[in-house]
Amino acid sequence: MRLNRDMEDMMPDPSPATYPFTSGAAVYVRELGVDISDLLEKRVYNRARARGVERVTQAIEGKIERGVGTDMPAELEVLSYPIARMIVSCIGDDYLIRRY
Repeated sequence: MRLNRDMEDMMPDPSPATYPFTSGAAVYVRELGVDISDLLEKRVYNRARARGVERVTQAIEGKIERGVGTDMPAELEVLSYPIARMIVSCIGDDYLIRRY
C-alpha cells in the first residue's frame, strides 16, 4: 500500500477520474453515496458499466485508455473503475488482477 501513497504524493492533481485507484478516488466514490446494487442494476449507470467492460477489454489488449476528455462525465468514469475491478475479480485471471 505504501507504493500507492507515494504515487499519490507525486501526482500534481490526483483527480478521481484520472486516478481511480487512489484513496482519494475511493473517498470520492463513497461520498457519491452510490450503492453497489444501484451501480450494478440501475439504468442510470449503464454507461459506467459499459466503460467498466471497456476497461477490462483494454487491459486484455495491453492498454487502458482514459475516458476523461471524451463525452463520458468524470463521475461515470470514476464509477467504471469499481465495475472493472469486480469483473476482473470474477474472472480470476492473475494478469488482469495485477492490471487492476
